[in-house]
Amino acid sequence: MPLDQIIGHVDAFCILWGLGILVWIDAKDYL
Repeated sequence: MPLDQIIGHVDAFCILWGLGILVWIDAKDYL
């Protein structure tokens, strides 16, 4: 697998993980 592809996957994972944390924190405030 080319390094560029691996970095792209890692970036996408980090972005999704970050969004998930933000959503979870927001949901916690409302629940």
